[in-house]
Amino acid sequence: MGESARRGLQRLPDALSTTVLSSEASVAAVTACAVLLLASGCRRWEFVLFRGVCLIGSTVRTRRHWRTTPTVELGISPAVLSRSEGSLASLPPQSKATAPLATPWNYGVRVSQAAVCVQCARAVRRPADDGAAPHEAPPDVRQPGELLHPEELQDKDIVYVVQHATAEGIRNNAGGHYNHSLFWLWMATPGTANNAPYGPLKDRIDQDFGSLEDMKTQFNAAAATRFGSGWAWLGVGAHGKLGITSTANQDNPLMPDADEPMIPILGLDVWEHAYFLQYQNRRVEYIRGFWNVVNWDQVVHCYEDFASKQKPVPLEMEELAEPSISLPVMTVFKLPMLKYEYNALEPYVDTLTMSIHHSLEHEVYVQYTNEYVEKYQGGELKGKSLVEVVQHAKAEPIRNNAGGHYNHSLFWTTMCSPGEAAAGPSGKLKAKIEDAFGSVDRMKQVFAETAAARFGSGWAWLGVKRDGSLGVTSTMNQDNPLMPNAREPMIPILGLDVWEHAYYLKYHNRRTEYIAAFWNVANWDQIVAYYDEFASKHEPIPIPGN
Repeated sequence: MGESARRGLQRLPDALSTTVLSSEASVAAVTACAVLLLASGCRRWEFVLFRGVCLIGSTVRTRRHWRTTPTVELGISPAVLSRSEGSLASLPPQSKATAPLATPWNYGVRVSQAAVCVQCARAVRRPADDGAAPHEAPPDVRQPGELLHPEELQDKDIVYVVQHATAEGIRNNAGGHYNHSLFWLWMATPGTANNAPYGPLKDRIDQDFGSLEDMKTQFNAAAATRFGSGWAWLGVGAHGKLGITSTANQDNPLMPDADEPMIPILGLDVWEHAYFLQYQNRRVEYIRGFWNVVNWDQVVHCYEDFASKQKPVPLEMEELAEPSISLPVMTVFKLPMLKYEYNALEPYVDTLTMSIHHSLEHEVYVQYTNEYVEKYQGGELKGKSLVEVVQHAKAEPIRNNAGGHYNHSLFWTTMCSPGEAAAGPSGKLKAKIEDAFGSVDRMKQVFAETAAARFGSGWAWLGVKRDGSLGVTSTMNQDNPLMPNAREPMIPILGLDVWEHAYYLKYHNRRTEYIAAFWNVANWDQIVAYYDEFASKHEPIPIPGN
């Protein structure tokens, strides 16, 4: 063990004694992080305390001086660290990808899955947490035979992997590793770095955007309007000009299928897990707060030493204003009232999540649906029912918002207080489930696997296919199987929201635990009625008053 590692371990008791993390689980999580950093060969590392949060930072070198990578609190709470699922030391020993920071589990698993996808070695499974079901890696991770020529990426550095990532599993996980690794470097504790760009980067921003404030306004708009999970980017294009773009999920502008190719020098994570604990659905407020922690010294470094020379920013750094958004007035569609109180689904769905999810998240979808049916597709959907709008939604803004309105309206009705409805399906629906899946339990298993494997934001569905049989599918963002672009068309009778806002306050990144808990509040009486009265007759389920 090196001298720096010994010094770090000596700090562990003091760090733990001064932090609010006191449970055995917390100590285990922090210790596991220490093991990971030692195993990864970091040159220096130390424990960092920031606002009572105990995390581990690896020491990196900028071109000016050695300093510890800052731990910046943007909604990270002690509970997140203390309940991180499984030991980070369980990352594959053969993995060449290592985490620059010991962050909560979902970043650690992204690093390890990136290595596994490239190596086609084995699935990554996290240990069960308090009896929760083990994490199921997405199918493209668990079935390496489906990846296209991964041997071409074997032993390549992460920049090369990202630039040549065509298989979805590699894009998702290698992208997540690269994006997050730079994201941590682009932030600093307020007051510890320059609060504005300077030198050639400042000149270039003024030339390409007019001013720093104009650049921020465009960046904020890109981040705020990225629907679902994704990132916003400031980067350098092929001709040296700065530009702003956004990408879905863990894609980035270096990837071969990027809509706007560029070398990123600053990025902002707008996945809900990045801000939901602190900001809930107030993404714009999170974006505005980001500028207070931007490390412009590091951004300038990325521009001058790499991007301005058309070189992607490497990860081995040791060698080296709110947009104006006005909500439209609701005119036609309405937010449905719930048949139960916000606390009725406890302990499986918490009261705060239900309150935010229904009164804020769903309300916004309703308001924008009213505006966009008039604005897009030539206004042809104006005056149509919500079902008709969804079935003919081609314009993305209509799909996103009318889909969000329909999906949530159905979702609320398929839940009820624990024990209030039948524990399972009955009658014709039960028979159809057994015909299609063999048993109700097997259907639940397929549904749970589908919900867990939906990368990023989306929904899992049980529905009636065109031939009358039952099927399970998932859709991205707010799409659903009624839409004209549906990969597996069906009439949904049960849907589960797997956007992170649906569960992050209670379950954090433990999506599989949330999925398992859902069956305790499933309203099978209503689901059976939807099948008998509508779906079995090939009729979509209507939304009353809409």
